[in-house]
Amino acid sequence: MAHAAGNRLADWTFRDAGIAINAFDPPYFTTAAFEKPPLLGAHEPDAWERVGRGEGVVVSTSFLLNFGVRVGDRIELATPRGPLALPIVGATLAFVSPGGTIEMSREAYEHHWRDPLVNRVWVRTEPGVAPAAVREAIAARLGPSHGLRAVSAADMRDHLVEQARRAFAPMAVIEVVLLLVALLSVGDTLAANVLRRLREIGTLRALGVRRAGVVRIVLVEALVIGALGLVLGAAAGTLLGGLWIHRTLPHLLGWLLAFHLPWARAALVAVVTAGVCLVAAILPARRAARLEPAVALRYE
Repeated sequence: MAHAAGNRLADWTFRDAGIAINAFDPPYFTTAAFEKPPLLGAHEPDAWERVGRGEGVVVSTSFLLNFGVRVGDRIELATPRGPLALPIVGATLAFVSPGGTIEMSREAYEHHWRDPLVNRVWVRTEPGVAPAAVREAIAARLGPSHGLRAVSAADMRDHLVEQARRAFAPMAVIEVVLLLVALLSVGDTLAANVLRRLREIGTLRALGVRRAGVVRIVLVEALVIGALGLVLGAAAGTLLGGLWIHRTLPHLLGWLLAFHLPWARAALVAVVTAGVCLVAAILPARRAARLEPAVALRYE
């Protein structure tokens, strides 16, 4: 392996509120071997280097939100060795604690908190070395004696993605139920419209409109209903999504997320909705097309 950096993740308090301290060995911050999370907004040009030297901290965006501080402010942490005042040199996304996260040098953390332990050790392999081989070697040498579990960054990412997918798995069932409701609702609406407009349909047929033309009228009406539903649903969904992302999640979980519209998913939903509306219109359209003009004109 080419580089290694110890990592201590600990719960702490700031202004009587719970936060997380994420402390790394200085090489994690001062070398380009490890990929640091991107800094957001205004920040010091050498922010990560200053953190590695113990001259500042990078905090999560949720920390800025919860405590009303900004980059450049000096914060004071209560430590076992007394107060520790450090400037905020940057901010990044971190979801370790809803209250906020402080990224700092582990040397400074070990000195002020009197805590030499680590939770994790980040390892960067040399070019050409298979990560799987390094992972197996670490697990074989240190796993039994220290109870270590070696995983790759890709494995961690895949695990988190899988957990997120499992959490949102019930949404697929909800989507199917909503499509069934839309199918029944559109079909019922079109059937009722056909009954209310029998005289109009009879007049059209008497004027020479063919059965196919009547079918097209009902199908177009179904598509118009679906389009109106999509517009209203998109507007309501965008509004509620914005409220969740910009208001609820930051205060509930400390998550500050960027708002993105899933255009590909929206296009798929539009196509599926159009298909559902057309399917729902089949029976009402066939009933309208089969009406005899004389019978329809006598309908009161």
